[in-house]
Amino acid sequence: MRWWQRHNEERRFHPRLNIGFAGLLVAVALTTFLLAGTSVWLTSYSSRIASVWLANGVLLAVALRHRKLVRWPLLSAGFAGNLVANTMNGDALSIAVALAACNTAEVALVLLPFSSHFGRRHRFDRVAPMARFGLLAFFAALVSTGLAWAALSLLAPSAPIMTMLAHWFIADGLGMLISTPMLLALSNPHRQTAGDRQRMEMIVFLLAVAGATTIVFSGMVPLPFLM
Repeated sequence: MRWWQRHNEERRFHPRLNIGFAGLLVAVALTTFLLAGTSVWLTSYSSRIASVWLANGVLLAVALRHRKLVRWPLLSAGFAGNLVANTMNGDALSIAVALAACNTAEVALVLLPFSSHFGRRHRFDRVAPMARFGLLAFFAALVSTGLAWAALSLLAPSAPIMTMLAHWFIADGLGMLISTPMLLALSNPHRQTAGDRQRMEMIVFLLAVAGATTIVFSGMVPLPFLM
């Protein structure tokens, strides 16, 4: 590639020159805010920590599908969405900032090594990328749990920290393992296209799962055997 072609390509993908980049950041921040707030709301009857934390996994999938130039701004947008969600859920500003930083660090701990090894094309059709992603998700959730323990020990020592952190580790790890591979697979340009009937079946199935999940985790129906 000649130098002027490379220069034009860099200009085309520069965040300040990309017309839709501001909209992307707003969409990422809003999605993170909605997922974080909804996750806490669905389990607010039993715990402050969500049972499954999908916000980090979705943010990770979006960042993995974009160039290195825009990944840090995307993580910043996710941090902002987490911060607003934490604040609206009743956290003090210092705690909200600390927990949002822990979530952002968790995403970065998977994003940097995984993208440097596999690039932007993550098909998850081989054992190696799936195994590597699973190990990175486990490690990142463990590190973010340690960071959250340090922050809460300093800022909220009277809170039931160990119980909250046990939920944090499981929720974050499951959230990344569930959402990130699914979104990367759906956004893969080389995937086989589904027919109209398959699309409809997929939509009905996802709506049924979403409805059942909402009923179970929101406490609308008493299901003591799940507690």
